[in-house]
Amino acid sequence: MSLVFSILLGLLVLVGLIATFMTIKHWHWAQMLLMLGVFLASVGVLFLSAEVVRIHKLLRTNLPKLEAQVAALEEKNEALETGSRVPAAVNAALNDLRDPERVADAVSRLDGKEALAEQLKRLAGNEREMARITAEFDKVSESGMLPSLVVWDQQNQVLARQRGRVWRLARKASDPDAAGTVQVAIGEPRPHGIEQGAIVYVFEMGEPNAADPAQGSQYIGEFRVAAVAPDGVTLSPVLPLDRRTLQRLAASQRPWSIYETMPADRHDLFGSYNRSGEWVSNFTEEQLRRMLPAASVEEYIRQGGPVTRDDDEYHRQAFNEENLPIGPESSDPVASVKYNRPLRAYGLVFSELADQRAEIIAGLAAEFEDFKKLQTTQTQADQLKAARLEEKQKLTADKEHMDRDLAVITALHKDVADRLAVMTESLRDGLRANAELAAELTKRQLAMLGLATP
Repeated sequence: MSLVFSILLGLLVLVGLIATFMTIKHWHWAQMLLMLGVFLASVGVLFLSAEVVRIHKLLRTNLPKLEAQVAALEEKNEALETGSRVPAAVNAALNDLRDPERVADAVSRLDGKEALAEQLKRLAGNEREMARITAEFDKVSESGMLPSLVVWDQQNQVLARQRGRVWRLARKASDPDAAGTVQVAIGEPRPHGIEQGAIVYVFEMGEPNAADPAQGSQYIGEFRVAAVAPDGVTLSPVLPLDRRTLQRLAASQRPWSIYETMPADRHDLFGSYNRSGEWVSNFTEEQLRRMLPAASVEEYIRQGGPVTRDDDEYHRQAFNEENLPIGPESSDPVASVKYNRPLRAYGLVFSELADQRAEIIAGLAAEFEDFKKLQTTQTQADQLKAARLEEKQKLTADKEHMDRDLAVITALHKDVADRLAVMTESLRDGLRANAELAAELTKRQLAMLGLATP
């Protein structure tokens, strides 16, 4: 209330009181009270009327601003619902969508939208997803045409058919048992719609850590739905878990994303070709190096770039004169060849790795059994060797005894041989002497008989 009006109101009250006092000699006191009441009531009504005028004026002062805000919001809503080609409306709608955290604050005030608000807040903190979404919004802004909600719904349905259903913000409701079976709580949606016996793929939510993968979000594994409850499911691993995977499952504290099908590897997740045929990446090289391991990040960085002599046919993509990709069977002339990252079927890769792991484990088990058999054979051989060594020692002792006996026998044989030689020589001498004596005796006898030869 202004100062002038307050002064005038004060003067009016003062005049009214003086007039009432001056009529005391001519009016009855009841008439005076009635007039005073009417006067004070009139003053009160005047005061309230002035306050209403002031408040109404204040409200009407903000009314054009509020009407402009409502008109802007209606224009944004209309642009989001039906689409728009007006650059100002397109940019205004996209600028609101570029700030998921502010949208999450607004959504959190709505009943039953707490889970959606939490997802939006997580999206705001996901640098990789924000970079990808910003790149998509930049493309829409450059095109100058904002699709309607019907178009977005159709694109979401196509994406859902390609990707399958996904349940976000699932959490462990119990620790896994020795076989890896674990109970999982699913907050949204209700009912969750997961059927018993279905095969699902579980990932940790959050950012990966290329420098230390064990510290970032990870792929948990492939599971079969063993049981279904209104607020969750019981998951059992499809393949037996090794000790490392079981420990990783037990130590997981992040919320999970449960995929109905294994997510497909696509080039458009990381960028796209523009109309000039140039590859426009959704991420900078620094962001890619933070997200991806060093063993494969170079393929993502080189995507759409020039090829080298060392690149094989699986890393080359030919383009025609209209900058459209063509295959080897195309008859269009090749205008350019660019580096192309081969897409990976991760479901098949994990299956093949599981087969290789099973083969390695089976091979190790067979080798362990062979090793045990070799150990048994070695033990038996050592026992046989000990027996043979003991027998050798005994035979060596017997040989030593026999060698001593042989030495004695050899010495005796030599002595006997020497004696035999002496006796033989003596015998020969005796025989020779006997022969000479016999010849001499014969001569003498013949001489005696006269038969001796002249």
